[in-house]
Amino acid sequence: MPREAREITRADILSMADYAAVRSERQAAAAALRRRRRVAVGPFATFAFESYETMWTQVHEMLFIEGGGEDQIEGELAAYNPLVPRGRELVATLMLEIDDAVQLARALGATVLAGVGSPDKAEVARASGAHHVIDLSGEDLKDSLRDQVRKATGGGVDIVIDPVGGDVFDASLRALASGGRIVVVGFTSGRIPNLKTNYVLLKNISVTGLHMNDYFQRDPAGVRRVQEELFRLATDEKIDPQVMQAYPMERFAEALNVIRDRRVMGKIVLTTGHESV
Repeated sequence: MPREAREITRADILSMADYAAVRSERQAAAAALRRRRRVAVGPFATFAFESYETMWTQVHEMLFIEGGGEDQIEGELAAYNPLVPRGRELVATLMLEIDDAVQLARALGATVLAGVGSPDKAEVARASGAHHVIDLSGEDLKDSLRDQVRKATGGGVDIVIDPVGGDVFDASLRALASGGRIVVVGFTSGRIPNLKTNYVLLKNISVTGLHMNDYFQRDPAGVRRVQEELFRLATDEKIDPQVMQAYPMERFAEALNVIRDRRVMGKIVLTTGHESV
């Protein structure tokens, strides 16, 4: 994969049999590269500067996991090639850790455990309605996460929403109750975890994914129903995202500076009109 390459082409795509033979090596290399190219710009935001190498691995991962074959390749290239830097430009993915899931789960009647990596995030999680806060900063995360969950619940959790992947995913599997489910929504840690299916079998747990782009394409009517339900919950004041400040779009640089300076608690909103702040 030449560093001067500016676009992933069909000729760059390996067969899935060939990719399987080098998958672990490529995953490790991409994770190491991403760690060196991540810049935290606030307590809830990280810029991940992508490259040909990281996007090449991402395309192959999507093909390997979803198994769509030749028909899937064109769509994956169209989705990920725009993130490959060209010339001297830098292309970054902005990853946001948001607390809406806390409010939404509570509105639906769940007892909510929120995983956080620092004390300032813990206070935001509690303000959003988390019943318990789980510290993810411990060194032995597999044991510490499970022990905290057991202390809070007396057993395990029924559902985990995981945007982090990596060690958090591995530890969350151990914290699931029998018959529980983990929903994969992202890999902000930079490592896509591997799953040992014997653990899934022995605990009768399930692992599912949630990729919103797929729903927009395959079930737009379902997406509208979900959005309408979210708006209803907001109208009924069952959920109330904590907006720290709103900025008109032309002041986006000012908003990014607030994130960069780690002054955000809650959410920063960009508006498309000319509302006053």
